[in-house]
Amino acid sequence: MRVLFAESEKYYFNLGVLSYFKEHETAFNGVKKYKKDKDIKSYDLVVSYLFHSPISNFLILKAKQLGVKTLFICDGIFDWANAFDNPIHKNLNIKQFHPIIHDFMWCIGEEEKKYFESQGVVGLKYLPRRVFDYKKVPVNKTKTVLITTANTPYFNGKEKESLISLIKEIASKLDSMKINYIFRIFNEDLKKELKIPIEKNFIDGSFDETLALVDSVITTPSSIILPAMYNDRSVGMMVYRDTPLFLQSGWLLHKSTDLENTLNSLMLMDSDRMNFQRYQLKRYINDQDISSTNDNIEQLLARVEIRHDKNEFINTNMYNMLNSKFNLNIEFLIRNLYLKAKKIFK
Repeated sequence: MRVLFAESEKYYFNLGVLSYFKEHETAFNGVKKYKKDKDIKSYDLVVSYLFHSPISNFLILKAKQLGVKTLFICDGIFDWANAFDNPIHKNLNIKQFHPIIHDFMWCIGEEEKKYFESQGVVGLKYLPRRVFDYKKVPVNKTKTVLITTANTPYFNGKEKESLISLIKEIASKLDSMKINYIFRIFNEDLKKELKIPIEKNFIDGSFDETLALVDSVITTPSSIILPAMYNDRSVGMMVYRDTPLFLQSGWLLHKSTDLENTLNSLMLMDSDRMNFQRYQLKRYINDQDISSTNDNIEQLLARVEIRHDKNEFINTNMYNMLNSKFNLNIEFLIRNLYLKAKKIFK
């Protein structure tokens, strides 16, 4: 089977999905072929993962018109706030993953799969290496908490203020309870506002290396919840916005939380909540639809039919493509050069 990936190989290598295609002939940077119908038609499958890229989406639409099946690969846990409130998406007049114009998609999590299937796409569950690498980090009983955030922890000023206020309250309560804690925060504004000492902010090294130093993790909604729960850490999730959550942890921390009781429970690793975390984990790492042995990609293709719809999203993408700073109107440039040359030699 011949597979064309819209973007460069490094994206898919970093995501950790190329092993699924190792039995097949693959090519990358497919966006360069968006005008070459004959080339596109020679492939059995066209894959993309940059949802907001107009040119990648144009390639997908062209493939569908030519009768080639298409796949979208989701690169992380679906976050509702990121999908609907991220200014990048708002500026493009799109809602992330709404809709999926591809014939089918690989997504992370059982509930997420069901949600996207309700939107009319064939959903398949998988787990990329970038999110989860199955490396066990033993609990060393350090009685230490890690406070961390997603790479983009807020999307507006109000969220930023709410998050800073919540982290300060948590840190203050940990201080009064004489519980040791460290940070792993990359966001420059948060580091400045929280006045985090350099020696307490473990941003060098891998997440696994930091995880080895702690028993518990307090974080914003983020993909790191999965490896933290997999490694038997008690995980508290900070709640500072009202958007839906697909992934849950054993503990929730918000402005109405009785922080002392919740933090005590977190540090004691309440067995019932830890069992809930293990249940959550099974929804992500067990019974994947996609085998790592690569023997079912063609079978998956046979399950889906090419879909031709989503006109509003298609029109938006065409508008974004035409308005992109990377789009050059060659006809206009050549005409201008011709007129200038004609004036010079007149």
